[in-house]
Amino acid sequence: MKQLTDFGPAAALYAALAYIFALMIFALVLHWPDSRSDQILVLLQHPTLLHWLYVFVYQLWAIALLVLTLCILKTVPNSSDELKKLILVLASVWATLVAASGMLFNSGIAASVAAFEHNPEQAEEIWQSISFIANAIGGANEYIGGFWMLFVSIAMRKAALYSRGLVWLGFAIALAALATALPGLSWLGIFFGLSQIVWFCWLALKLKNFDDHS
Repeated sequence: MKQLTDFGPAAALYAALAYIFALMIFALVLHWPDSRSDQILVLLQHPTLLHWLYVFVYQLWAIALLVLTLCILKTVPNSSDELKKLILVLASVWATLVAASGMLFNSGIAASVAAFEHNPEQAEEIWQSISFIANAIGGANEYIGGFWMLFVSIAMRKAALYSRGLVWLGFAIALAALATALPGLSWLGIFFGLSQIVWFCWLALKLKNFDDHS
């Protein structure tokens, strides 16, 4: 009978594919604008698509992160219990923030679309307020994810089961994510997201190899 941790490779792959899916939808399908007023028009045209996008890319991604974390912890027996607990706590906090952000976005979509018919200006204000809060807790900076990446990479390095390239890529991603908390460096979040796609895919292959040889 399969255990939850057996789905680690699938969880890592899902995490990567969710990033790719989000980029494709926002850039190629929705042509997501910068201004809030233009965003409202996109919400009105594609409320269902956006709703499910936030479910798959935020809420289900958060669950995949937790499953992946449990799987990683199973492969790093040399790490201390304190380090493993810290990684799990950071994963839980990060997953909670991402899931909450997705829920806020979906609440904002529903409220903005409902308000637009009677008061377009109020709809824009609702979306601006909710998206500001959602971005603040789920994407404006990436330092929680950065700390998770940092300690996961430390655990991987101690385990000596993972390739140096994967470990040092993890450290580079962690540093970029932590730097997003500094003024003027939020743009590093782009590097964080894109490089994590590579890291998640690489990790999925590595975990699959572990499964095949266990």
